[in-house]
Amino acid sequence: MKTTIIPIKIEKIRQRIFTESGYTAQSRHKAGLPLEHTDILAVTPDDQRVIEPIIIESINDVATNISRYLTRCPPPTLNAENSDEPVLTITLPENYPTAAIPQLQTAIESYIINNTLQLWTLIVKPDEATIHHTKAQNSLVSIHELLGRRKRPLSKSTGQDNIIEL
Repeated sequence: MKTTIIPIKIEKIRQRIFTESGYTAQSRHKAGLPLEHTDILAVTPDDQRVIEPIIIESINDVATNISRYLTRCPPPTLNAENSDEPVLTITLPENYPTAAIPQLQTAIESYIINNTLQLWTLIVKPDEATIHHTKAQNSLVSIHELLGRRKRPLSKSTGQDNIIEL
């Protein structure tokens, strides 16, 4: 087993939440909804006191989901001593490809962003929450697929992989 540390950059996540919620509001306005109905979809810095606990809830949720996928490994731990950049420590199998770790970090960030936006939208305009719910579920599928990756086994005698070409 190897331990992998994934920093969660709260400021980056916060900025993407502001950006994506703004895009959602703008696309709904272009689709014909009045501005007063689409303005509430955009997360602004004034909404930060509401968004912060939702971000933390999404981080805890992704840690729980990761522990479901890695049943033979110890559960991931979340170290939130530095509130601006909590650290998610995941124990991965020894044959997990190191090259997949940046993709895993991106998928985790994507889940946190979309789950936060889904929970935010459930508060302000519940009928619009399905968009972000679908995106969050797709991110979970990506996380699951990435956690299922393994390196190809190598032959002990030749150092080549054991795949037979037909």
